[in-house]
Amino acid sequence: MAQLIIPEDIQEIMKTYGTEIILKEGDVLFQQDTLSDAVYLVVSGKLNVLNENTSGGATVLLNHILPGQIAGEIGTITGWPRSATLRAERLTTLVKLTAPQFTEVLRKAPQLAKLAMGSAGSYLISADTERVNLGRIYQHLRLQVSTLDKEREQLQEMLRLREDMETLLVHDLRNPLNILQTGVTLLRPLVSEAADHQTADTILELMTAAISRMQYLTETLLDISKMEAGQSSLDISEFNLIALLSNLYNEQLSQFQEKAIAFELAVPLEINIAGDREILYRVVTNLVDNALKFTPKGGRVTLAASDADPDWATVSVSDTGPGIPLKERERIFEKFTQIKNPNLPPGRRGTGLGLTFCRMAMEAHGGTIHVEDGPEGRGIAFHVRIPRRVVAEE
Repeated sequence: MAQLIIPEDIQEIMKTYGTEIILKEGDVLFQQDTLSDAVYLVVSGKLNVLNENTSGGATVLLNHILPGQIAGEIGTITGWPRSATLRAERLTTLVKLTAPQFTEVLRKAPQLAKLAMGSAGSYLISADTERVNLGRIYQHLRLQVSTLDKEREQLQEMLRLREDMETLLVHDLRNPLNILQTGVTLLRPLVSEAADHQTADTILELMTAAISRMQYLTETLLDISKMEAGQSSLDISEFNLIALLSNLYNEQLSQFQEKAIAFELAVPLEINIAGDREILYRVVTNLVDNALKFTPKGGRVTLAASDADPDWATVSVSDTGPGIPLKERERIFEKFTQIKNPNLPPGRRGTGLGLTFCRMAMEAHGGTIHVEDGPEGRGIAFHVRIPRRVVAEE
């Protein structure tokens, strides 16, 4: 993905405020996950952008930063940790600007912020295209491996390729997310000064929604990778499941009303369970969001719970949408899968990640998730079963 090229006049302003530093071949400018403290303009040479958080301990080359390009601006503005390690590929000269110095450059050259925001659209398109392409490659690899003998070396190679693809995908999702977050940070102080307040507010709302979407995709991918590698841990506590469902219902109700879709809550007064409250909340939210997305205007979505079984609590989300063909009902839980359904309205497709997360989260809880026809044979119903265990006393 191409980096933003800084115009020469703005480069000169940055050189005026900054301090020149020189890196020898192999020198590290900054390390992944460290705190951000400065922005760097590459004057000459070349920096490699590296991801060092792969499960196998390998370092993956993600990108290059060349003369006329900058690094570290997102983290410096937002205060977020570095998303990658930067290492000099050869002798490299840079200009370092601290956060106050970079803020002063933005005041002197506001077009720099405009240029960064103008590139956000291309970042979003590139990230989405990459997600689709990587999904297709992954599915193709699965088909290839299924035709081979199940030898250890072949399986390890498939896992390595999948991990590399996920690393690249998460990085490409973080790029537009970081740019959008920067845009929100830069625009908020200007809203009160804008002549057209409504337009400014609309831009901020759209950008905030895009940030939330990117955060969801990134966090879901990371969570799935951790669960696949056995590195995730549940924060188990006892809580009232019905209180959780009621909160979710109240938070989502306005969205259903806006789309003229009935949203019903059918639960008993109380069901106490022990589980990871945040993870289970995300599971049910995912199912409710899917029901909202695929149910047509005038339809109905029901969020229900049952305590009929003394060993299990059941949460159900049913809708009156187009349903899921019988032969596709197992595939929907596979990563990057998008089903073929002639009854599905154009443009209503998911990422192929949400249901994968739901299944793995329930398996981590010792529970299950399955799908069947909705009430009276219409639509679809997802049923989540959670063990009604209690926290063991030490």
